[in-house]
Amino acid sequence: MSIAPTAFGVYALAFLPLSGLLGSSAAALATVSLMAAGCLLGTGGGLLAGVLIIPLNMLLLNLASYPGRDVLIRQGGGPGTFALILLGLGIGRLQDLSDRLKL
Repeated sequence: MSIAPTAFGVYALAFLPLSGLLGSSAAALATVSLMAAGCLLGTGGGLLAGVLIIPLNMLLLNLASYPGRDVLIRQGGGPGTFALILLGLGIGRLQDLSDRLKL
């Protein structure tokens, strides 16, 4: 269970150096953390991780000198943010279905 928070911590620590290379597109690396959370915590955990990634990305983008709210909402990042929520939910649902098949 500690792998999911560790994945988010690694993402947060790696974001600032990578944002220098990738720009605001470094926020897309959140998919790895979301996949880990959904796979380990199921549907509820994946959905929660997807929702919590929004303020985390805003904070990290602001720390990297990008206007976080503008990047995520106004400059075309809205569909990507919505896709992150759906990704966490979808991976979590697949994990729940996989667990049901094992029974």
